[in-house]
Amino acid sequence: MIKVLIVEDKPPILWSIKQKVQNFSSDILITGEAFNGIEALESIKENQPDIIITDIRMPIMDGLEMITEVLKMDINVKFIIISGHDEFEYARQAMKLGVNEYLLKPVDQNELDKILHKLTSDIYRQKNTNRQKLIYDMLNKDIPSKIFSYYFNVYNRYYLVLFCGGSYSHYPLNYSHPHNFFVSEEDLQHLTKGILHPSIFFWPIATSKLNEMIGIFCVPENISFDPQKTVQLLFNELDKQDFPITVLLSKTITKLEDISKTASSLSKSLRKNTLFGYSSIILEEQAPTSLCTDKVTDIEHNLILSYKKKDRTTFIDELSKFIDSSSNLHYTQTRLESRLKKILGIMVDSSKDLHMDNYQLDIEEIVMFNDNYCKLHTNLDNYFNSFFENQMKQSTNKAIHEIVEQIETYIKKHYSEQITINDISTMFSVDPCYLSKSFKQYKKISPMNYLTQTRIDVAKDLMKKDPSMKLKEIAEIVGYSNQYYFSRIFKSVTNLSPSAFKDNLIKEQSVN
Repeated sequence: MIKVLIVEDKPPILWSIKQKVQNFSSDILITGEAFNGIEALESIKENQPDIIITDIRMPIMDGLEMITEVLKMDINVKFIIISGHDEFEYARQAMKLGVNEYLLKPVDQNELDKILHKLTSDIYRQKNTNRQKLIYDMLNKDIPSKIFSYYFNVYNRYYLVLFCGGSYSHYPLNYSHPHNFFVSEEDLQHLTKGILHPSIFFWPIATSKLNEMIGIFCVPENISFDPQKTVQLLFNELDKQDFPITVLLSKTITKLEDISKTASSLSKSLRKNTLFGYSSIILEEQAPTSLCTDKVTDIEHNLILSYKKKDRTTFIDELSKFIDSSSNLHYTQTRLESRLKKILGIMVDSSKDLHMDNYQLDIEEIVMFNDNYCKLHTNLDNYFNSFFENQMKQSTNKAIHEIVEQIETYIKKHYSEQITINDISTMFSVDPCYLSKSFKQYKKISPMNYLTQTRIDVAKDLMKKDPSMKLKEIAEIVGYSNQYYFSRIFKSVTNLSPSAFKDNLIKEQSVN
């Protein structure tokens, strides 16, 4: 609620103003009444009002002196001054102090309503902006709790919710992930409209992983709120996409300083409990469980046995059984990766011809870049077939080195087009995972990150040549149809927004 202090030395006028303020809106709370500036200062220190409605001429300390003292406090407050027709000089002095709202006595209801509507809109907007910044800072660093008192004093409980599109990403800012930017802050804000009580504050914030989003619900005292029902409604909307959605909901948080710790806990829970290939809602106190049966253990044993016998056909058949069993048992992503790493580890250890130091990362990437068991099956088939081929020494380092050079040239020529790792692998007849691993081996960067870096380098060159070029035009030239995505990627790569980068260029040019 907006807090208002009324300062007027004549009781009948004060009560009249109080009635008119209450007529304007029930969302305004009159936290103080004072008959002079000294009384007003005491009330201000105790209640920290958002708006002060004050007469100018009063005994002991007049309105101008009071305004001067309040400005020294460095608090966020707006003034409405009230004066008679013969007091314009006082009003002019108040306006020199930065007071822009002025009413003549007797106060007219319509005129007061216009000013209050303008000021309350500004206050709500500013409070929300400051809350958003504080919440962002809370998730990234410790902030003294006293800073929150002004902006969050109306809330008594909080809930964090973490959204993930597709599989869990092991790496931050992974541009290769197929479901980057699956939902934006604006999308989530729009989805909550009509669901939440107007007094409930909700703010979504992008995480360092581009397929994740975190949100916080701030709930005032005495306001009914069902977090599970709300999250279920959001989940139902997000799950209309053609890939799985994972949503985690925290327990009730009563202390704002616990938000950062809770966000970290949710992130760990996401990594541990995300179901591969299936959408799910995970409550912080209720994590899903995966099963392991003797049948699965038998399949794993048969996989390893067929590999040792170099029986590729039986191996691929057993791999299909393993995928089906994992799907039926609703394996978490972590458990699925663990079982595959175990199988591959035994295969590597038993092979005298292969030297694979990063095979565990291979498994993580294969699982991470897929969102259902059908796609996973296809890519695991390709990977293990390549594994057999490597064992039989059917490929050479020279051949793949030449392909990597050709891919680099292709990216430099076609960066403005929509390119995926699957497009490149198809074009050069190379398994996607093997291609990505080989490219990183020779170029020290993944193909998709190389594409992103190339696009950003071209965008920077365009800005240097013509700083007046519109960002939307630059984004389209380098292959991004959405300016918002382009700006976010640009900042994540350069640590500067495109606008800030252009401003620096303009300053450098003016100096030269």
